[in-house]
Amino acid sequence: MSSIPSRTDISRLLSHALRHVPGEYGLVLDPEGWVPVSEVLGAFHRLGPEWESVDEAVLQDVLAAAEKKRHQIKDGRIRAVHGHSVPVQPSNQPSQPPAVLFHGTARDAVAAIREAGILPMQRQYVHLSETVDQARQVGRRKDTDPVILAVDTSLAVSQGVGFHRSASGVWLAETIPAAAVDILEEGIAAPESVMASPERLRQITAELVALYEEYSYDDMARYFKSVLAMVIEAEGRPAVCKDVARDILSAYRGMGSLNDQVIMHNGVVAYEANGRLNKLLRELHSVAVELATRRPD
Repeated sequence: MSSIPSRTDISRLLSHALRHVPGEYGLVLDPEGWVPVSEVLGAFHRLGPEWESVDEAVLQDVLAAAEKKRHQIKDGRIRAVHGHSVPVQPSNQPSQPPAVLFHGTARDAVAAIREAGILPMQRQYVHLSETVDQARQVGRRKDTDPVILAVDTSLAVSQGVGFHRSASGVWLAETIPAAAVDILEEGIAAPESVMASPERLRQITAELVALYEEYSYDDMARYFKSVLAMVIEAEGRPAVCKDVARDILSAYRGMGSLNDQVIMHNGVVAYEANGRLNKLLRELHSVAVELATRRPD
């Protein structure tokens, strides 16, 4: 393990602090999500000696190297440009969007979207992309073969929806009505794997319980214990197992979800534990997708 945080470590911690739990880092965001860079650096330095090397130049390097522009530094302040689960105001007035925007989502979410439209879930806003490829990349965080939705922005605007373009190029809206949504690409069920079984689902869930208990993350340990109980109850009952897998997938949606977990120990990022966590969560997602979309024999 390196004693110096990587760019990925720094970017991930910035998102955790500026999108979801600024109070845990002693930060107070202004209405548009800005906070002084000096305060963020102070919060990072309090995490441990390995973080003392992080200065404004390092932050600038992290932001410049990022393929996706998730954060912005300006006039001595820094913010996350989108993806908040804490309340922030858009930094600009509503803009005229392209005629069509795109949204990548999990296959098991389509039925609900057809009924209720696209909702922000744990995020403050729905995130939309200007290209199909961008939407597909986002959708793959939720499903190995996501469904790509096309949004008729004119119809959405006629129903009172306002669109804001973030500094990263992501389009934001409070919600998208079902009438403005069409399916552009259907996701194709992933091929079955011998590892995608209820037994493997139980094993992964039990490992997550043990990992969270090891680091005293009691809320997450309790959550996965409840999941484990459902998985055990569903064994031998394919329809129930499919429902449990869908429930698991719902916990991956939105910011502040399972995708954004960071384990810390004594105020320091636990690198080895987060490596184990990321591997388990990725496998849990893959197995749940296959079980949720598997057709009956």
